[in-house]
Amino acid sequence: MKLLNTTSTAALAGLLLLMPAAFGAEYYECWDGEKFPAEQITHLASRATVGRKISNGPDVPYGQNHKTRKFTRVPSGVVITTYLIQVDKVDSSIRLFELTSSQWSACGLQSDYQQTLAWRKDIFPS
Repeated sequence: MKLLNTTSTAALAGLLLLMPAAFGAEYYECWDGEKFPAEQITHLASRATVGRKISNGPDVPYGQNHKTRKFTRVPSGVVITTYLIQVDKVDSSIRLFELTSSQWSACGLQSDYQQTLAWRKDIFPS
Protein backbone atom coordinates (compact mmCIF):
# COMPACT_ATOMS: atom_id res chain seq x y z
CA MET A 1 0.00 0.00 0.00
CA LYS A 2 1.35 3.39 -0.94
CA LEU A 3 1.90 5.78 1.91
CA LEU A 4 0.72 8.77 -0.10
CA ASN A 5 -1.74 8.13 -2.85
CA THR A 6 -3.38 10.70 -5.08
CA THR A 7 -6.42 11.18 -2.88
CA SER A 8 -4.48 11.75 0.33
CA THR A 9 -2.03 14.03 -1.48
CA ALA A 10 -4.89 16.17 -2.79
CA ALA A 11 -6.51 16.28 0.66
CA LEU A 12 -3.23 17.31 2.29
CA ALA A 13 -2.71 20.04 -0.32
CA GLY A 14 -6.22 21.35 0.36
CA LEU A 15 -5.57 21.46 4.11
CA LEU A 16 -2.29 23.29 3.61
CA LEU A 17 -4.08 25.94 1.57
CA LEU A 18 -6.52 26.51 4.43
CA MET A 19 -3.84 26.98 7.10
CA PRO A 20 -3.09 30.67 6.37
CA ALA A 21 -6.82 31.42 6.45
CA ALA A 22 -7.24 29.64 9.79
CA PHE A 23 -4.25 31.24 11.49
CA GLY A 24 -4.45 34.63 9.78
CA ALA A 25 -1.58 36.53 8.31
CA GLU A 26 1.02 38.78 9.87
CA TYR A 27 0.44 42.50 9.66
CA TYR A 28 1.89 45.74 10.98
CA GLU A 29 -0.41 47.85 13.15
CA CYS A 30 0.50 51.49 13.63
CA TRP A 31 -0.32 54.03 16.30
CA ASP A 32 -3.29 55.40 14.34
CA GLY A 33 -4.80 51.90 14.05
CA GLU A 34 -3.90 51.45 10.38
CA LYS A 35 -2.93 47.92 9.38
CA PHE A 36 -0.53 46.93 6.61
CA PRO A 37 -0.04 43.34 5.42
CA ALA A 38 3.48 42.18 6.31
CA GLU A 39 3.81 40.81 2.77
CA GLN A 40 3.23 44.26 1.30
CA ILE A 41 5.73 45.93 3.66
CA THR A 42 8.28 43.23 2.79
CA HIS A 43 7.65 43.94 -0.90
CA LEU A 44 8.21 47.68 -0.38
CA ALA A 45 11.28 46.95 1.76
CA SER A 46 12.82 44.96 -1.09
CA ARG A 47 13.18 48.29 -2.91
CA ALA A 48 14.77 50.11 0.04
CA THR A 49 18.01 51.94 -0.63
CA VAL A 50 21.02 52.87 1.47
CA GLY A 51 20.73 56.46 2.54
CA ARG A 52 21.70 58.97 5.14
CA LYS A 53 19.93 59.00 8.47
CA ILE A 54 16.79 61.11 8.22
CA SER A 55 16.91 64.22 10.40
CA ASN A 56 14.69 63.62 13.43
CA GLY A 57 14.29 60.07 12.12
CA PRO A 58 13.90 56.98 14.28
CA ASP A 59 16.97 55.43 15.86
CA VAL A 60 18.85 53.04 13.63
CA PRO A 61 19.46 49.59 15.12
CA TYR A 62 23.04 48.30 15.03
CA GLY A 63 24.54 51.62 13.93
CA GLN A 64 24.33 52.82 10.35
CA ASN A 65 23.98 49.46 8.54
CA HIS A 66 20.48 49.98 7.19
CA LYS A 67 18.41 50.75 4.12
CA THR A 68 15.25 52.86 4.13
CA ARG A 69 12.13 53.44 2.10
CA LYS A 70 9.50 56.11 2.74
CA PHE A 71 5.91 56.04 1.59
CA THR A 72 2.75 58.02 2.23
CA ARG A 73 -0.82 56.92 2.77
CA VAL A 74 -3.41 59.13 1.15
CA PRO A 75 -6.89 58.25 2.40
CA SER A 76 -9.75 60.14 0.79
CA GLY A 77 -10.45 63.42 2.56
CA VAL A 78 -8.05 62.86 5.49
CA VAL A 79 -4.54 64.03 6.39
CA ILE A 80 -1.67 62.42 4.46
CA THR A 81 0.44 60.16 6.69
CA THR A 82 4.14 59.39 6.14
CA TYR A 83 5.69 56.01 6.94
CA LEU A 84 9.30 54.82 6.97
CA ILE A 85 10.60 51.28 6.49
CA GLN A 86 14.05 50.43 7.90
CA VAL A 87 15.82 47.30 6.72
CA ASP A 88 18.83 46.13 8.70
CA LYS A 89 21.63 45.11 6.32
CA VAL A 90 23.06 42.60 8.80
CA ASP A 91 20.03 40.44 9.59
CA SER A 92 17.46 41.79 7.05
CA SER A 93 14.98 42.60 9.82
CA ILE A 94 12.28 45.08 8.85
CA ARG A 95 10.88 47.87 11.04
CA LEU A 96 7.97 50.13 10.10
CA PHE A 97 7.48 53.62 11.56
CA GLU A 98 4.67 56.16 11.30
CA LEU A 99 5.24 59.93 11.48
CA THR A 100 2.78 61.48 13.95
CA SER A 101 3.10 65.00 15.34
CA SER A 102 6.74 65.28 14.17
CA GLN A 103 7.64 62.05 16.03
CA TRP A 104 8.38 58.63 14.55
CA SER A 105 6.38 55.86 16.25
CA ALA A 106 7.19 52.19 15.68
CA CYS A 107 4.42 50.02 14.23
CA GLY A 108 4.12 46.60 15.83
CA LEU A 109 4.18 43.30 13.94
CA GLN A 110 1.07 41.29 14.82
CA SER A 111 0.14 37.73 13.91
CA ASP A 112 -3.25 37.08 15.47
CA TYR A 113 -5.45 38.62 12.79
CA GLN A 114 -8.32 36.36 11.79
CA GLN A 115 -8.47 37.43 8.16
CA THR A 116 -5.92 37.92 5.46
CA LEU A 117 -5.55 41.64 4.76
CA ALA A 118 -5.69 42.82 1.17
CA TRP A 119 -2.77 44.89 -0.08
CA ARG A 120 -3.33 48.60 0.53
CA LYS A 121 -4.07 50.65 -2.56
CA ASP A 122 -3.83 54.03 -0.80
CA ILE A 123 -0.05 54.09 -0.32
CA PHE A 124 2.48 55.78 -2.55
CA PRO A 125 6.27 55.27 -2.35
CA SER A 126 8.25 58.51 -2.04
